[in-house]
Amino acid sequence: MRVAVLGSGADALAVAADMSCHGRDTTLTDFDDSTSNLEPIAVRGGIVVTHPGDPGRNPGPHTYP
Repeated sequence: MRVAVLGSGADALAVAADMSCHGRDTTLTDFDDSTSNLEPIAVRGGIVVTHPGDPGRNPGPHTYP
């Protein structure tokens, strides 16, 4: 499933990360006046999410591109 997240604030980044962690093909975009907020992400080629895991059920860490 492909997902587009509109915005570059903390909530939008969290939603994009969560969708990616759940296997969604995620695109993060913003309005023209805020595009510069996404430049560092574009330069790095995306966001890498590292989750410490759940020691009882799913020990980590886990990294999601």
